[in-house]
Amino acid sequence: MNQCRIDYLGIAIACFLLIILLLFTGCVTPQPWTIRNKVMAGVLITGTAADMVSTSYALSNGARELNPLLGEHPNDATLALFGLASTGVILLVSHYLLTPTQRDWLLGIVGVVHFGAAGSNYIQTRNHLAIPF
Repeated sequence: MNQCRIDYLGIAIACFLLIILLLFTGCVTPQPWTIRNKVMAGVLITGTAADMVSTSYALSNGARELNPLLGEHPNDATLALFGLASTGVILLVSHYLLTPTQRDWLLGIVGVVHFGAAGSNYIQTRNHLAIPF
């Protein structure tokens, strides 16, 4: 039986990239994005990616996910879809509802929180496996 398989991760990535493209064109925003806003968006995106990669690393070494929305053992596609969706929502909210200064704060704080989570995942996994730095 030949079934059509939908690549949800591919669709999510394409939608996310489209959102990024629309946000950075500046043609639809009531208040255009500043250079600092774009840098903070990069911090958010990079922090989210680091969090997803470190979570995947921790899960592959016996850890369990503590986020109740993801379950104890989400696969990489679920992590990526959740990361892309949550980052997309934050970018859309900051685009349409916040001033440039508020954008800087929201994007920067959430990005730093993701970097902190990534560092925590890595350190806890290394300690659990008793691997020296």
